[in-house]
Amino acid sequence: MLHADESNRSLAELEAESVAYIVCQVLGIDSSDYTFGYVTTWAGDGDQAIASIKASCANVQIATANILDISQIVIGERSLTSSGHWHQMT
Repeated sequence: MLHADESNRSLAELEAESVAYIVCQVLGIDSSDYTFGYVTTWAGDGDQAIASIKASCANVQIATANILDISQIVIGERSLTSSGHWHQMT
């Protein structure tokens, strides 16, 4: 979605995983154990990490909003049960 022509792999991984984390959180899935370590490997250290994360915020927000908007259209009147199955609401 964001990185069809991306030449900066670190930025692409940082943004993709950040989007995935936010979408998972909205769906009630805690992926923090995996995500934080993974993002750390791609973001760099200290000031570099802060700069990378700040630089990618707008892209992450836009991609997340697009995915969540699309999911609302696709899901429609269905809800996710606690067992992870979709249920048609009446």
